[in-house]
Amino acid sequence: MEILIQRPEGIYCPAGDFYIDPKRSVPRALITHGHSDHARKGSKSYLCHEDSINILKLRLGENLKYQGIKYGKKIQIRDAIVSFHPAGHILGSAQIRIEVKGEVWAISGDYKTLPDSTCPGFEPIFCNVFVTESTFALPIYHWKEDSEIFKEILSFWENNRKNNLTSIIHAYSLGKTQRILSGLKEKPGDIYLEEAGYRLSQAYEMSGVLFPEYKLISEITNRNPKDPKPLLIIPPGTDLSPWKKHIGKYNAWFASGWIRTNQENPFSKTGFILSDHADWNGLNSAVRHTNANRVIVMHGFTDIWVRYLKEQGLQADCFSDTH
Repeated sequence: MEILIQRPEGIYCPAGDFYIDPKRSVPRALITHGHSDHARKGSKSYLCHEDSINILKLRLGENLKYQGIKYGKKIQIRDAIVSFHPAGHILGSAQIRIEVKGEVWAISGDYKTLPDSTCPGFEPIFCNVFVTESTFALPIYHWKEDSEIFKEILSFWENNRKNNLTSIIHAYSLGKTQRILSGLKEKPGDIYLEEAGYRLSQAYEMSGVLFPEYKLISEITNRNPKDPKPLLIIPPGTDLSPWKKHIGKYNAWFASGWIRTNQENPFSKTGFILSDHADWNGLNSAVRHTNANRVIVMHGFTDIWVRYLKEQGLQADCFSDTH
């Protein structure tokens, strides 16, 4: 029995007549988290973890039909029993457990297994079939603990201040920005965010996540030039021209898991190796802890990981690119 199948609209559950992170407009969408490659406009209704609702409202619009659910709460959708469970990716991110006639499948969405103070940690789901992402499913990808990365960021900021440079970290506005911000409680100066990161950080605070003080980037025009040089956390490609004279000379680094192989670093030769996805060890640990006898791989290095999982004695195959 195939509890989940692929359709042009995305991953579909026939027993429940719903889609998970659909690519097109559908009557009922179950959303694993708020990133734009998983949550899209156009569906008639959205079911997500309750902490994702404010994020989806900011990204998709206020006037859509949203339903929030707590982690672990089981609901019946036609012939399927569904529950959402922590994925550890960003605030509100969820794996979705689907039970049909006693068989259990779990679909991971995006996830990471390292602790993150901005969201509940990944919780393995015991299942027959585990459908998992594979963004960093190569043995070269290994992540440091957040505490080490935050020390590197503070050192970067301090060194730039000594050289009279503004510090800039290019990071995605949802998830990465808040994770970095949460680790800067001992900040030596002002922190500025671009508008999307600022609004999303406010949404995190509405769910009880604590941050040091931060400001909207437009407020940099009020900054005293004699104050210590600030830190800007902004997405790649942000237009800084309106505030150029207030920012002055700067040093910009990128925060991404891809820094590990220099596949994504348009601004500098160095950066912070920081990802909101599981690394090689995390992916394989997640699979082991589900106790699944079949693994379906998607989103990433699918063929390589499928081959490795088969070598470990698991039944493994893949969904074609679902983004």
